[in-house]
Amino acid sequence: MEKGVRRVVITGIQMEQCCEISARVAADLGYAVDFVTESTMTFPFPNHDKAGEELRVDAIRERTEYALRRRFATIASVKSLAEELEKTRPATSIAARS
Repeated sequence: MEKGVRRVVITGIQMEQCCEISARVAADLGYAVDFVTESTMTFPFPNHDKAGEELRVDAIRERTEYALRRRFATIASVKSLAEELEKTRPATSIAARS
């Protein structure tokens, strides 16, 4: 992996397009991928074959997580990643903070 990067965290806009394809490509390139659904967003999109019908955001989220989980990414939360980072953060002595 270039520059020692082995893991990526995916967040952003257009969960089922930009974010999902980024997760899939990263996984295909050998990176460990954390997909933080709560830090992505998308918009409902219309069914162009049936006027007035659309795929809701919650349905898009469910399908995106289903497609990615354990195949291309780990579905992670902000809380779980923050806790993990806190555990790996080097301890700072009290004297160093003064």
